Amino acid sequence: MGIEINPKKGKGNATVTITATENDTPDTIEKTIIVKGCDDVYARKVRIIQDAGNIIRIPEFDFLTLSYCWNDESGKDYDSATAFTNTGLMHDGKAVDNRFVGWSKLDFGSGGMATTSAHVGPEPYYIQWGGDNQHSGKETVKIDMKTLLTNQAMLPDIVNIDVYGNWFESVGNGRVCVTLTAYKGGTMKLDASSYQFKNVGGEVVYSDKKGFVIEAFGKTSYQNIKGMYTKLCHINYDKTTREGTIFMDAKPNSQICQSDVCK
Repeated sequence: MGIEINPKKGKGNATVTITATENDTPDTIEKTIIVKGCDDVYARKVRIIQDAGNIIRIPEFDFLTLSYCWNDESGKDYDSATAFTNTGLMHDGKAVDNRFVGWSKLDFGSGGMATTSAHVGPEPYYIQWGGDNQHSGKETVKIDMKTLLTNQAMLPDIVNIDVYGNWFESVGNGRVCVTLTAYKGGTMKLDASSYQFKNVGGEVVYSDKKGFVIEAFGKTSYQNIKGMYTKLCHINYDKTTREGTIFMDAKPNSQICQSDVCK
């Protein structure tokens, strides 16, 4: 962790700004800065703790969207798969857990998709997929913790969500930019023409972009999502504080979202 202090010295009252560079290691880093007076009598210690570079902490939120963006050089027809894994809930006679939302081939016997769903849970759904963009562009998944928490007494203290991805048609450099946006309050609306979810009446409490190289590719990989797709991350949601922690399972690449991958 690099530290920059501005100003480094001076006289009289002043505001000192301490800036730490991004932690790109898998470890938590801790450093202590000592600010001293000119006579060395007065001293103040400032303790800085940085989470590992593969962890994101999100303040209290009701909704989280994951918006995926890629271009022709990345690959063709990116498919995401997102699921709760430990709620213990049932809906319509089926377990909510490990029911992935996203694309899979049509199951003519059931009339639905073979291994995935467009949404899980009662309306407005615990988790919902924005639709299948088979070209370059964007796709989005909405996670609705507000609706899920109507079952708060039955939920574990920490709710887990797994996030995977795969290229269906072809893979190039595999670069995908994921925009993570958390909202507090309001309602979520799907714009089906753009595959995007919009928040109406709430506020953004967190937004950032993470780039990944998705290597998984295959037209039948949907038959074994956990075994064949690339796992991007898993999300822990504290039902009491309503805060979230995202743990990166794939290594993020900050340069991807700064490139022309989504232009």
